[in-house]
Amino acid sequence: MKIVLVDDHNIILDSLGMLLKSLSIVSEIKTFNEPQKALQYIQVEELDLLITDYNMPEMNGCSLAVNVRKMKPNLPILMLTISDDFQTIKDAFNAGIKGFVMKKANRSELQSAIEAVGAGKRYYSEGVMKELLNPDNGMADVLMMEEEMPSLTAREIEIIELIGKEMSSIEIAEKLFLSPATVEKHRHNIIKKLGVKNVIGIVKYAYQHNLITP
Repeated sequence: MKIVLVDDHNIILDSLGMLLKSLSIVSEIKTFNEPQKALQYIQVEELDLLITDYNMPEMNGCSLAVNVRKMKPNLPILMLTISDDFQTIKDAFNAGIKGFVMKKANRSELQSAIEAVGAGKRYYSEGVMKELLNPDNGMADVLMMEEEMPSLTAREIEIIELIGKEMSSIEIAEKLFLSPATVEKHRHNIIKKLGVKNVIGIVKYAYQHNLITP
């Protein structure tokens, strides 16, 4: 697997990078201490997995995940962090992050998480799973249903963002250099994929899954 690792602490970045390189499933590892530089790399390179920290000053891991999914919706993302509070876990879940593992995890668990998330499955460490299944948190039903994010294309996510800005099909067409008919076709496909009835449904879904922000 070709993996990108993002963490703003260089000593952690170096040690994790060395650990990842030692795993038989990893063929190449590229490390970044700045999320913005990682985004630039991800945009032009083909890779199999993104592993990111959560707490970073420039852009946190969830924001990074949202930006990555706009460019490459199907790229698996694993969050590796010291933070196990429920809000962080929920934000990661809603940002489309497939796995959540603590930095105290051992080598075996890290490899299991990489294998699972790289294969398109979800992976949550034991402590994280307990938080998700806690009835008081309201996430148990969502998790048990295993509701997967519909397979949206980068263009569809781009159009969803513009719909969220209250732009009409004609305005979107002009901005993206498309015909209004093409935009309408994308809009129809988005409604079908998301299982909603209209533009309001698109916007509501997009806010819930951090595709657009208030």
